[in-house]
Amino acid sequence: MHEKPQDEYYTEFAPAERDTTEKITYLYSLINELPLLKEIVNSIPEIFLILNSKRQIVFGNSRFLEFVNQNDLSNYLGKRPGEALNCVHSLEKPGGCGTSLFCRECGAVKAILESYQGIESTYECRILTNENQAYEFKVYCAPYKIGEELFSFFSVQDISHEKRRQALERVFYHDIMNTIGNLYSLANILKQSPETINEFNDILIEIVEDLIGQIKFQKLLLAAERGDLTLEISKVQSLDILKSLKTEYSRNQIAEGKEIIISEESHNVTFETDANLVKRVIGNLLKNALEASNKGETVILKCIGTDSDITFSVHNDAVMPSEVQLQLFQRSFSTKGVGRGLGTYSVKLFTENYLKGKVWFTSNEKDGTTFFVNFDRKFKSN
Repeated sequence: MHEKPQDEYYTEFAPAERDTTEKITYLYSLINELPLLKEIVNSIPEIFLILNSKRQIVFGNSRFLEFVNQNDLSNYLGKRPGEALNCVHSLEKPGGCGTSLFCRECGAVKAILESYQGIESTYECRILTNENQAYEFKVYCAPYKIGEELFSFFSVQDISHEKRRQALERVFYHDIMNTIGNLYSLANILKQSPETINEFNDILIEIVEDLIGQIKFQKLLLAAERGDLTLEISKVQSLDILKSLKTEYSRNQIAEGKEIIISEESHNVTFETDANLVKRVIGNLLKNALEASNKGETVILKCIGTDSDITFSVHNDAVMPSEVQLQLFQRSFSTKGVGRGLGTYSVKLFTENYLKGKVWFTSNEKDGTTFFVNFDRKFKSN
């Protein structure tokens, strides 16, 4: 039985209806006639849009055009903010920006809808574009009426650099300092009882490897976001990757009391990729799965190949809350605390922008949570 196609007015959150092109043109003219409006809004250093009652752009300042690298506002009249910024969720439903399930967690849509109720509001908003460009915005909305026409004044402050700095500070001042603290404690034990060095040798190596790994991850992520990441492509065996990750993470503290197994259904497939980056991607997913698992539970690694591609999967029994599922892969979003949302974001960035692959997940009560990463067996450089 085929699912009924969704019409243009179908929505899972905000109303989908739009004004006609003729109405948009009329509203643009109405606003454009306001005395000194252009001079005022173009003096604002932030993105400033005026939206109609259907969340469509009817006016924008020069800062907005600079941000989208355009010089003609007419190309954006009638679009919604998420569509103008190429949000990855803006085309998921026929109704466009604001109408998908993911939009329920969008601060921009919430602020706009509140402005139509006469409320001035400020929210933070994370946007991931179709090119995997991540933005963090602070949005401010206020209602405005001209005669009988209702508008929303929509101001956007780009706080991406601030959020990025907070995330890096969190990693370096929290995670890395914790690791260094463990290293310092162990050094004190060895200083007081040097004869126990053999007993703690494996733990010492694990702590140092963890510290090096965290620093390397930040270096990779910064290079990837700058577009400076250079790949080293070679032929790789899929089971070699899984066996290496199982060995590495089995001795990590987060795996204590848990089991990592490689599914017997796995295929040993040769494919072309950057082995270290693939290990980083799947290792991040494995770490997340272990952190989400309780003692006595199992995390399952698998790789299934065809003549043309290979799909890795990482499974655990836990189920992610719906609000978490709707915000995964966004930079700065994390279930571990403010400023730590780099794991799944980096997985998507590395996989899709550099390794030319695809990443997705399923999570439900029946099957638990499984992340999938797919690559072509022959690496395509373009």
